[in-house]
Amino acid sequence: MVLTFCMLGIKPRDKHRQFQTEGEERTMMEKVLLIFAASALSAVSSRPARRYHVIYDPKNWTEAQSYCREKFTDLATVDNMDDVNILMNMGLPTTLVPWIGLYYDGGTWQWSMTDKDFFKQDGANYRYWYPGEPISGWNNVQCVYMYANGLWNDAPCDWLIKPMCSDVRGSNVTFVHINTLMTWPVAQSYCREHYTDLASVRNSAENQKIMDLKPAGEDVWIGLAKTSWTWSNGSTTTFQYWSETEPNDQTAACVVVFFGNSGKWADARCEQLRPFICYEEVFPVFKQTLRLKMVGNSSLDLDDPTVFADLQQQLQQKLRDKRKNGDIKVNWRKTADGKIFHKTEEEDRF
Repeated sequence: MVLTFCMLGIKPRDKHRQFQTEGEERTMMEKVLLIFAASALSAVSSRPARRYHVIYDPKNWTEAQSYCREKFTDLATVDNMDDVNILMNMGLPTTLVPWIGLYYDGGTWQWSMTDKDFFKQDGANYRYWYPGEPISGWNNVQCVYMYANGLWNDAPCDWLIKPMCSDVRGSNVTFVHINTLMTWPVAQSYCREHYTDLASVRNSAENQKIMDLKPAGEDVWIGLAKTSWTWSNGSTTTFQYWSETEPNDQTAACVVVFFGNSGKWADARCEQLRPFICYEEVFPVFKQTLRLKMVGNSSLDLDDPTVFADLQQQLQQKLRDKRKNGDIKVNWRKTADGKIFHKTEEEDRF
């Protein structure tokens, strides 16, 4: 990511406050840079794209996983039909049946929202199952809805049920009932787009809040789901693209893609030697021009190379701290007069 900055102006500090110390001025400068770094990145997506790589050297699933992690990011993750279409458009032989990163791990119940700070005091383990529930087979993806009476039941994720979203602001959570029938994956996407996520229920009080909010006699999706299949990179998903009758072998814990069958999946024994698909995360290169206005000491010489370099280094570091992933470079743009910084005057205020 490359950010180019234009300086609108350096406004002199109020002449009636010349008692401000150099340390206070540096602290103010750091606060300005931190706030600016956050706002500068708010307009830029940091979500990486996936680039797939086909490796024709046959390996078993575990060896393929190690190779992908060493050379790229991991064995291929296929989260949605967009990913399927990317693979199918690579022009690969229809006879190719390679490993991808999906494997059977027995399945665990997980909340859609994974923020550990949100789940405190074991709230992630709260359950309120209907007697005899949950009921899920070895190869099922199951999602959870709340009965009309507040108890929970698992069901196929493609059932049409109205969802309960959550809007999380710090430690406060507000539940929002959506009056539209949706599958669980569609409900998850909707809640994440418009609020925070599908509702997570950490205790009996929150369960009662949802009960009070939803229309009497109606069921609602909540954010709990279980998949027996997990991606090599640790992510879980309710998206599945199995071939007909698959998966069908409880001794086959790994997954292959049939390019001769529209990219659909089948289970296979992990010790088999096969080609495989890796992926790497690729951060798009963004070029953005931003304008920065700063308030500081009018005697500060911004043409001094030392001051200039220090300012550039601070700003670049603040931006990197905010972004976490990917590299960021800061460049300055000169105006027509060949200058970067321009001082502006402002009337005194008493």
